[in-house]
Amino acid sequence: GANIVGAWVRLLINHHFIWSIIGCGIAAVGQPFLYNAPAKVSAKWFPTSERAISTTVGALASPVGTSLGMLWPSLFVTPDYINDGDKKIVDPNTYSDVQSMFVNGLLFEACWLTAQLVLAILLFREKPKIPPSKSADQAENKQDEKSVFQNIKLLLKNLNYENLNLQYTIVMVIMNTCAAQLAAIIYPF
Repeated sequence: GANIVGAWVRLLINHHFIWSIIGCGIAAVGQPFLYNAPAKVSAKWFPTSERAISTTVGALASPVGTSLGMLWPSLFVTPDYINDGDKKIVDPNTYSDVQSMFVNGLLFEACWLTAQLVLAILLFREKPKIPPSKSADQAENKQDEKSVFQNIKLLLKNLNYENLNLQYTIVMVIMNTCAAQLAAIIYPF
């Protein structure tokens, strides 16, 4: 939901760039739910013997999606280049065309995400009719005595979690920095 709202808010970029930043912020609010989803889906839908592989495949969807997201704009934004000595630069006369291409890409993204949400609402169920394992059946019938805030407090006190969170953050920063700089790195070649 937050990703879709953020995508639609980003379309206001023609009015002011701040709308792009606000849209990205709104979309970012939904990310923790997406990172937690593979394990939850595996626990509800897969037998114990298949949970590790299903969680791995689901967890890999995020970095693969991020990588594809770095390539996405090149499908829509194709500026005209002119030669300036031994360098190619974007033709300044086509800036409005590039802006239009960029907004068209954002519009397609927002429509695509909205269509996926509609399909998910219509086609997906919360859980299977028959639990895939005994542990899934027991988890379904078990009541959690602790509130969400108590669980978060316990999590933040867990040093192993904090260590893992720090390592994952560093890896994501490095991956996103390299992906964002990839065009500048390979341009001379």
